[in-house]
Amino acid sequence: MKHYIKSFILLFSSLLILFSCSPKTNNESQDLLFTKLSYHVDEIDVSKLGLSYINEIVYCKNIDRLLLNGKCVNGDNLLVNTSSDFKDIDDIEFNGNENIICIDNNANNEIAIISSSESESDAIFFLYIFDKEFKIKKRTNIVIPYDNFKIYDAFLNEDNSVLIFINCYETNQNVVLHFDLSNDEIDNIKELSNVEWIESIGKTPDGKLILSYQTNDVPMLGVFLMNDFQFESTQKNSKYKEICDIINGFEEYKYFINSGDGIDGINQNGEKNLFDWADIGLNGENIESVISIDNDEFIAIESNRENKSLYAYHVFSDKKNKFDEEKYVTLGTAFVTQELSSLVAEYNRYSTNYKVKIVDYGIYDDERLDIPEMGAASQLNHDIISGKTPDMIDISGFSNAEVLKKKGCFIDLYEYFEKDDKIKKEDFLQNILTINEFNGKLEVIPFCFYVNTLVGKEKYVGTKENWSLNDLIYYYNNAPKEMQFMINSDRESIIDTLLYGNISNYVNYEKKQCNFDSEDFINLLEFAEKSTIDIEGSESRYNQNYEFGMINNKFLVCEADLHNFNDFHSLYKGKFKNEDITFVGYPSFNCSGAIFSSSNSFSVFNASEKKDECWNFIKYFLSEERQLEFNDFPINKNALNRIADKTCVPPKDETTGEVIKENFIRMGDEQVDIGYMTENEKSRYINYISNMDRSLVYDIQVYLICKEEISMFLVGEITAQQTAINIQNRVYLYINE
Repeated sequence: MKHYIKSFILLFSSLLILFSCSPKTNNESQDLLFTKLSYHVDEIDVSKLGLSYINEIVYCKNIDRLLLNGKCVNGDNLLVNTSSDFKDIDDIEFNGNENIICIDNNANNEIAIISSSESESDAIFFLYIFDKEFKIKKRTNIVIPYDNFKIYDAFLNEDNSVLIFINCYETNQNVVLHFDLSNDEIDNIKELSNVEWIESIGKTPDGKLILSYQTNDVPMLGVFLMNDFQFESTQKNSKYKEICDIINGFEEYKYFINSGDGIDGINQNGEKNLFDWADIGLNGENIESVISIDNDEFIAIESNRENKSLYAYHVFSDKKNKFDEEKYVTLGTAFVTQELSSLVAEYNRYSTNYKVKIVDYGIYDDERLDIPEMGAASQLNHDIISGKTPDMIDISGFSNAEVLKKKGCFIDLYEYFEKDDKIKKEDFLQNILTINEFNGKLEVIPFCFYVNTLVGKEKYVGTKENWSLNDLIYYYNNAPKEMQFMINSDRESIIDTLLYGNISNYVNYEKKQCNFDSEDFINLLEFAEKSTIDIEGSESRYNQNYEFGMINNKFLVCEADLHNFNDFHSLYKGKFKNEDITFVGYPSFNCSGAIFSSSNSFSVFNASEKKDECWNFIKYFLSEERQLEFNDFPINKNALNRIADKTCVPPKDETTGEVIKENFIRMGDEQVDIGYMTENEKSRYINYISNMDRSLVYDIQVYLICKEEISMFLVGEITAQQTAINIQNRVYLYINE
C-alpha cells in the first residue's frame, strides 16, 4: 500500500502550495457555460390530449406531426397525432383493446405500428402501416417463430420491409427479424451474438440504426445497417458509464444521447454536450422519453403511471448567449447524484434571476489512479490555484475538504444569517450548526442529515449512551460467551468500524495536533485483534443474521443508519422486537457517541464574486416548508418537530378517509405491524439527535495512513504500540505541512 501514500504525497504537496484564497474570476470557463445555458424550457399544455400516460412519441419530420401512444384516464389505449406545438390534435382510428408495442416512420412519411392482443396466453401480434394522412394502408398478423420473447423495437425501411428486434427470454438470445411487407412473412433472421440486452435504438438521418446495448457487462454502441441487415461498426460506450437512450438525429447530428444527466449531440467531430437537465430546471431521472424535432429542439415527456400525472416540455436553444456573466453561479461537486441534480433543477426552474450550473469534478476521477476519486480533489486544487474556482461546492464528496477548510477558503455563513430578514440561525438545530463550524465560523451547511450509531439491547449493554472504549471492552467481556461483537466480526471489519467512529477524534485540524499514540488508540487495536471470530459461511445465513441477529442475541451491537423517525421506530419495534435498546454511539475516548452525516453539504468560496447569489440558493432549501420535503432529518427545528409529530399519527387513506392503523415492515419473509411512534419515543429520538456533537470527517490521507500501518499490525509484523507511534508520526507531519 506504500505506492498509495507516494501518490498522495505528490498530490497533497501540490495542494498545500496553495493560495491566498483571494477573489478571482472564472473568465476562461465562461464560454462553455454560456453555450450550455442557452437552452430554455416551456411547459406544454397536454390537458387536451386525453392521455394520462405517454408510452412512446414519434416525430414525423416532413409533415411536422407528432404521433403519441398512451393510455386514457379510463385505461384504454389511445393513439393521437398532433402538431409539434400540441395545438392541432386528432385521434387516430385504432383498436383500443390492443397494446401498442412500438412505432416508427420512414422518409416517405409512412408509419409502422406493432401491437398485440390483450390475451394473456397465445398473444397475437399485428403490424399496421399508415400513410402520411394517418389512414390505415395495411394490417397483417405477424407470426414470430419463438416462445417467451419481448419485442424491443421495430423500424420501417424504405424497401417495403420492417426490421423487428426481439429478445428470447429462455435462451437470452437477441435477434433481428426481417419482415417482408410484399408477402407478409419473415424472410430472414439474424442473431446478434454479442448482445446481452438492448437498452435503446435510434435512427440517423441517412437511415442507419444506432444501438445502445450491453455485452459482457460492457456498455456498447453499434451502427446497424438496415439494408445490409448487419452491424457496420461497434465500439465501447466509454463516455457513459451506464447504458443510455438513443434519440434520432438531424442533419447536424447523427444522433443524440440522453445520459440521464443531459443531452449530447453526436456528429463527425465527436460528442457535444448540448445541455444538462438540471441547468434548465428539469430532473433527468423523471424524464420518461425524449424526441428531437430539430438539431437544437426537443420534446421531453414526464409521466407517472401511479398518480396519472403527465407533463410535456419544449426544450429549445435561442441560438444566442442569453445568459451573461452575471446570470449564473457555479456549483462544484465530486459526483453528481440524483438528489443534487433534483435540488439544482428545482431551484433553476423557479429562480427568476440567477441559475445554478453544476460543475462535475467527478469526470476527472480516473480508474488508472491508485485512488480514483482523488482526480476530483486534484482538479479542484488546480482550479483554486489558477483562480478558476466554482462559486460554491457540495463539499461532502471531496476528500480534501478538511484541508480546504483549514486554509480558510470559505466564507462564514453566520454573517449571512445575521443580515437575512427571513431566516435566522436560531431557527436551526444549534448542535448541527456547531458541528459544521471551523474556528468558530460556519463554513459548511447541510440541508439535511442522518445519524450513524451503534445500538444494543439494554440487558447486555446497560443504559449508558455514548460509550468510551473501556465501556465497550467491559460489556463485551461480560456478554454471553457465544455472542459476537457485531455481524462482521473479522479483525478488518472491526477495525474499519471503530476507525469510522473514531478517526476524527484523534485529529484536531485547528490546533494541528493528533493523539494516535494514546493508550486509548492502542486499546482499540488490541480489542479488534482479540475479539475476532470467524465469519459464518453462507450468504443466506448472513442475511438471516442481519435481520434477526439482534432478536436472537447473536451480536452485542449492530450499526444503525437512521435517516428519519420511522427508521428509529422500525429499529426498536422490528430489529429489536420491542426490547429496550441503548444507543451506545461509536466508542471513543471522549464518549462523543453518534456521528452526523449528510449527503449534501455546501460551502461558498471566498474567491466567488457571487456570494449573495450562492446564499439565495442555500436559503431557498432552508425554509421551513422546503425542509419538510427532505427524506433525511431537516436541520430546521420547527420542520423536525412537525415531522416527528406526523410520524406519531396514523395517516388516512386518501380514497376512503379511514385511518390506517397498521404500519407494516418486512422482516424476512413476513410483514410485521410495528404501529406508530409514541410520544415517549419522539422525545427520546429528538433528544438524541439534538445532542450529537460530531460529524463524519473523511480525510482519505489520514485513513490510508492508518490502514497501511494497521495492515502490518494485523499480520504480526509490528506491535499495537509501534503501530500507534507510526500513525502518530505520519499524521502529525501530514496535518502540519
